[in-house]
Amino acid sequence: MKTFFDPDFPIALEEVVLDFETAVKSAFLHNFEGVKAFGCSFHWVQTVYRHLKSLGLSSAYKSDPKIQEIVREVLSLPIIP
Repeated sequence: MKTFFDPDFPIALEEVVLDFETAVKSAFLHNFEGVKAFGCSFHWVQTVYRHLKSLGLSSAYKSDPKIQEIVREVLSLPIIP
């Protein structure tokens, strides 16, 4: 009986959900050509907030309603058809 870990096990993936790590996505797509890779919404939010923090905008985000609105708009981009 073949198992998932057997190199001859047939894998028929069409789509996969990954986090937003570039190396993970690249490695996956290299090994599974033709599979559509989508990002996870939790990891999308986490990535946006980390980037906001790296730009030094976390205090501005907490106090400025306009920046909060812009960030919310950016966070909603993945759900736009």
